[in-house]
Amino acid sequence: MATAPGALSGGPRQRFRPALTVCLLAYGAGILCAPYFPFSLYLVFAPLPAAFSLIIPAPRPPKGLLLIFFFSALGLSLYHLSLQPPRHPSHVSHFTGQEVGLQGQIAAVFPGADRTTVDLAAEQLFLPGRHLGIFGKVRIYVRQAADNLTPGDRLRIRCRLRPPSRFGTPGEFDHPRHLARMGIHAVTSLPSHSHLAPLPASHRVPLSIRIEKIRHFLREFINAAVPPDQASYLRAILIGDRSGFGREETERLSRLGVAHLFSVSGLHMGILFAVLYPPALFLIRRSETLLLRLGPPRRLLPLLLAPFLGFYLLLAGGGLPAQRAFWMILLGGALLFLYRHGNSLAVLATAAFGVLLGDPPALFSPSFQLSFVAVFAILLLTPPWLAKTAAWPGFVRYPMTLFLVTFWATSATFPLVLSHFHVASATGLVTNLFAVPVVAGIALPAAMTAAALSPFLPAAAAIPLQISGRLIEETLALGDAFARILPGTDRGFYTTPVQNLGIYLLLVLLLWQPWKRQRRKMAVAFTLLGICLLFLPPLKDDALTVTALSVGQGDAILVSIQGKHYLIDGGGLPAANLDIGERIVAPALARLGVRRLEAVVLTHAHPDHYLGLIHILGHFPVAEFWSAMEAEELPVPIREVLRRREIPMAVWPRGWHQTGPPSAIRIFVPDQQSSNINNRSLGFYCRYGQDSLLLTGDLEADGLRQLLETAPFNRATLVKLPHHGSFSSRLDALLATMNPELIFVSVGRNNPHGLPHRQAVAAATKRVGHLFRTDQDNTLRFHSEGMGWRALRWQRGLFR
Repeated sequence: MATAPGALSGGPRQRFRPALTVCLLAYGAGILCAPYFPFSLYLVFAPLPAAFSLIIPAPRPPKGLLLIFFFSALGLSLYHLSLQPPRHPSHVSHFTGQEVGLQGQIAAVFPGADRTTVDLAAEQLFLPGRHLGIFGKVRIYVRQAADNLTPGDRLRIRCRLRPPSRFGTPGEFDHPRHLARMGIHAVTSLPSHSHLAPLPASHRVPLSIRIEKIRHFLREFINAAVPPDQASYLRAILIGDRSGFGREETERLSRLGVAHLFSVSGLHMGILFAVLYPPALFLIRRSETLLLRLGPPRRLLPLLLAPFLGFYLLLAGGGLPAQRAFWMILLGGALLFLYRHGNSLAVLATAAFGVLLGDPPALFSPSFQLSFVAVFAILLLTPPWLAKTAAWPGFVRYPMTLFLVTFWATSATFPLVLSHFHVASATGLVTNLFAVPVVAGIALPAAMTAAALSPFLPAAAAIPLQISGRLIEETLALGDAFARILPGTDRGFYTTPVQNLGIYLLLVLLLWQPWKRQRRKMAVAFTLLGICLLFLPPLKDDALTVTALSVGQGDAILVSIQGKHYLIDGGGLPAANLDIGERIVAPALARLGVRRLEAVVLTHAHPDHYLGLIHILGHFPVAEFWSAMEAEELPVPIREVLRRREIPMAVWPRGWHQTGPPSAIRIFVPDQQSSNINNRSLGFYCRYGQDSLLLTGDLEADGLRQLLETAPFNRATLVKLPHHGSFSSRLDALLATMNPELIFVSVGRNNPHGLPHRQAVAAATKRVGHLFRTDQDNTLRFHSEGMGWRALRWQRGLFR
């Protein structure tokens, strides 16, 4: 992490500039609130009244309040403006939803083991009978590995463009926002690289693509010089390319607490600055002309080296930690040039302000949060402790300094890591003591040397690269050895919003340190409040709530009654490189405040129902697993996680069975010998007051017939359409018998099966007037106090 010179020298405690602090906090608060509001012109012009009030003279204007309002409104406005596609009619985003021919240059390539992602800078668009000149980026997902693509290549494809979309669940990563930050507002997918038609190269190559070509050259050079298991780490540490990291590598780095070493950050910028500074200083001191013209070299060198650091920033992908370090070095150099005393915290705040003014949604990025919070904690908390070790011998002081920096950075970012990555590991306090010197002090400079030599002496350049790869491999192996003996190295800690609030309050205490001032009573109160929120059980809710998670083409339904939670199925996308349980269902359960599941119910053994349950069973406390299948009949991954976690099984025989809090739940098991697995689906019935719920799994005609003929009730006020609304189910009989007030269906957006079937939609609409659909309405929530259902949709961060 690059910090201002002398920032850790053990000097007096640093303070923020009050005005800068207030403006930054107000601006950040506006950005944080922005996702909860829809885009409108009112938000765009919201800062103007406060700006006019600040400009127009007044006897005693409340400038403080006006500044807070202005910067809050500015955050709201700039956030939404930064995510909107250009309104120009030739922008590619205006052609989403259409089948088009597309031509352009490859701006970036992200190769994978079994698929490839391509960013195409569009140039021409072909429609029947005409073609148009267009602009804008399109992200292309190729469901096949393609090794012959390089930035700058020109392609023509035939595709259907679509806007980026989310699943629409609480706690989900906002992928459209992530793409919009890169200027991508249209995406498409292709089955193989054979659908990419190459065209002759263009002589006009933009600077951004030229830099991407250099990145691609270095990527290929690394791949050829070292084994594949080392290449992915070297690509990450040198050019910020983490596309080679699968789940195993990502979890390993998180578990060891060294993930920060494998993303280009302030540490890399600091090392590059340290490498460039001595030779630059030597050259300037040897030239009388330069000394006379430029003045004291130490005063000008940071600014003179800025272009080299800026080039590396672009070469490494422009990551937010690297941006933070670049701007801090630039600001520090400017202060040095102007002979101004630099407050490191003020420099950090100014860098944060600058990054957020240019990229407001960056505030939601984990890399932004982790980078700035870690450096803030280091600058604020480390100097007082270093002052106490100033007289210690160097061989003791250095490891103590490294430990203190790691300890404060790890402690300060703990809530963020837990919230974003669900990891709680103290291993990094030990592993960083040897990983930072080896990786940052030896492996990274060796890799940088290899990159500089690779265009001219590739054979010689491969040697330091191989040394670097071997050092990284041995360092991670040693880290694994420590992880096996140290506690708290597991992955999968899902915290509820209340628990997160408690952790953040404890973090505020850590950074604020009120016990050093006359605030002990408040400190004790904050501590007790944080501990209570961290361990306080959730308030018991006696109502009945049904949450149909939007998991694509699959089912995942959470039923909560009298404070107990039941998860019926967990979704799953067999053809996608995505663990629905880890990425969608688990964050949703945590965001909804679920700490424990009374039962996990598997209706039947189809992948779109059970794949997501593997992660849930492995990482959430589960009292029981319900199914109609014996253990040996379950899918192997389900069977293994049940055995490993020692989760009790309840195997229901054929017929209706009563269970749950005061016998409010009934389970239906159809004939399990049916050749159609859908007709083996369990049914789930729940009653609360005058309201009742019926979930029908994927039952088709025969299964529904069994359910209706044997049902011990004749009404269900809320019904889920069976089998995602297919036409093969007896919907007319189901709806006529149950006479529901509300109907919903769990279905994937633009699914290839054309579900729900138009006749199913017509039947449901005719019966109740409206069909709730997860593909159109996102995650659905139905709440009952026993006197009628209230339907809500997940929109803009809330159920509305």
